[in-house]
Amino acid sequence: MFEPSRTLSLKSSRIATDATFLSSCWRISPGIALRSSIFSTATGRAVMPLLNAYPEQVQILGYVTLAMLLGALLGLDREIAGKPAGLRTHMLVSGAAAMLVALGNLMVESFDVELGPMVLRADPLRIIEAVITGVSFLGAGTIIRHGTGQQVEGLTTAASLLFVAGVGITVALSQLVLAVGITILALVTLRVMGLLSHWLGLRER
Repeated sequence: MFEPSRTLSLKSSRIATDATFLSSCWRISPGIALRSSIFSTATGRAVMPLLNAYPEQVQILGYVTLAMLLGALLGLDREIAGKPAGLRTHMLVSGAAAMLVALGNLMVESFDVELGPMVLRADPLRIIEAVITGVSFLGAGTIIRHGTGQQVEGLTTAASLLFVAGVGITVALSQLVLAVGITILALVTLRVMGLLSHWLGLRER
């Protein structure tokens, strides 16, 4: 039979443990701490109701929007050049890459908070590898061989699709300055180097 003082001491200890756990969750991500059904480490019962992670959703939406806008800049160049993968394709590829990587990061953080870091072993590079593999198949469809294969078209467009996927991944990883910078570099490469190739009489592929 427990003494009243001992019971009160156990309850106080559990409350202190839960408060420490929630404080750690809040430092990791306020949205996750508000969204998740966080369980007491002492009792195993839920200590907070299940709420939607609206801050995280808005953040991911912002990432996808920015990625699509940056992808549109590169897609517009391909659209003007009359290539098969133009404005809409580049926007969708960049936005999809940002969305998948951002959701993957959110899932890892969620499981880490709810189940503990020892339960889930996640490799974030696998999501990036999956995105690159999918975009590579998509880019392969833009490459056209003529005749005996000596004349090839669509290589630059395929490379730009892979590049905008990288831009989307960069945005999802919160590297916004880098994402804008590499987009500008890609535009310079497509426009300025394209004009230089035309002036030198080289055929664009």
